[in-house]
Amino acid sequence: MKDDGNLKIKEKKLKEAEGLYRDGLMHLSSVKNDNAELNKLKVVLHQNLSIVLNQTGNYKDTIENCTLALAVDGQAFKALYHRHVAHLKLKNYDQATEDLKAAIKLQPANKQFRADFETLKVEKKKAAMGEQEVMKKFFEQGVYNEKENASNAREYDALPSFL
Repeated sequence: MKDDGNLKIKEKKLKEAEGLYRDGLMHLSSVKNDNAELNKLKVVLHQNLSIVLNQTGNYKDTIENCTLALAVDGQAFKALYHRHVAHLKLKNYDQATEDLKAAIKLQPANKQFRADFETLKVEKKKAAMGEQEVMKKFFEQGVYNEKENASNAREYDALPSFL
């Protein structure tokens, strides 16, 4: 199923690939005796499913699948990388930074990770600048946007009768 899913990705049939990876994970979950080979396959299927989910915009499921892969193998740097991508898309910059730093520690020679880290720093800075601008405008306009002559205010002599 893994190889079939990989073919579907190459053919840009992402939903079919997603289904194949999910089926493979379902079958693996029914196996009672875990061994190193099965665990490796679980990690690969979770990572491949995460690639598909990132491409289809299902970032929360990507994070979940990468976390499951990391639970099986804490050294799964590809799971860290794909989870970083999902966090970045969701604008969770701190989590994205944490995951990418961990991936770089596991693969220090990976140039793609380092380039993405520089991009992440720029994105994080842009987001912080955007928040500063919003807050600046908010306080310049007035916190409560009070109006000097509120014309729709009414005064009453007594409470209304509810009977």
